[in-house]
Amino acid sequence: MKQSFVIFSIVCFLVLVFQYKVFSQLKFSEIMYSPVNDMPEWIELYYSANDTPMDSIQITIGDITKDYSISVLPKRPFSFIVIVKDSALLKQYITIPDSSLLIEAKIPSLNNTGDSLFIKNQDGDIIDTFFYKGNWAKPGISLERADFNSPADNSTNLIQCKSLDSSTCGIANSNFPSSIDTSIITEQLIISPNPFSSNSPTKNKCIIKIAPYSKVENIEIRIYDINANLVLKRNLSENYNQTDALEFEWNGLNVNDFQLQAGAYPIIVSWTEVNSRKIVTLRSIIVIAN
Repeated sequence: MKQSFVIFSIVCFLVLVFQYKVFSQLKFSEIMYSPVNDMPEWIELYYSANDTPMDSIQITIGDITKDYSISVLPKRPFSFIVIVKDSALLKQYITIPDSSLLIEAKIPSLNNTGDSLFIKNQDGDIIDTFFYKGNWAKPGISLERADFNSPADNSTNLIQCKSLDSSTCGIANSNFPSSIDTSIITEQLIISPNPFSSNSPTKNKCIIKIAPYSKVENIEIRIYDINANLVLKRNLSENYNQTDALEFEWNGLNVNDFQLQAGAYPIIVSWTEVNSRKIVTLRSIIVIAN
């Protein structure tokens, strides 16, 4: 009987240690507190543990006025969790990668002038906080956390998103100092012919060749005009077999299949390295000639 009690006590202790470890790995990552048009407000968390919990994690997200209970089951280690009241509406503006968890749930109203947020575990203990002022990000641009090991309560660690998409919802933050590789590696991104022209009989389209050095996922191409408007966005992960280079053919049409006019079009290609979880971002220019 005594031995059974000791075993039971050890099991309970291990469960508590595991729960504490899981809860301690949930951090505020990014918020959209001043959206434009009809985009809803949203909150992004980061799960930094190197394992995936077997059961849902019960947490509370709140501000000084109200708390909201949320059940969270991260899809994988080192992943992002996006929480929004209307997920269908959010998907009209943002593509959430399959590697991230999208949860539809009530969240605190994010005041445009500033607010204080917190995450509590199921015992009511605060495990993370997020304090911001309204002038730290412009309307329509998200506010990102640059360092998870530093408090999220100052303009040095909470920084306006640098991405041309105005947010990094569901992917690594643009202000991460160590996880983002923004160097241009020409061997990994080759565009030919460049320039090209829809009026040319032989050079009326370009081939965008992508050749990562290691096993990757979430391969995405984004093409912009000179005013930073997104004209085309494609996720190519489903067509990548991890062994050969990946090629994407572009004929100068935008997302609505309209021919773009002559000019320079910035292109951003990004992917996630499976082993290191580093986000690699390559940038170049595609020129459409007359």
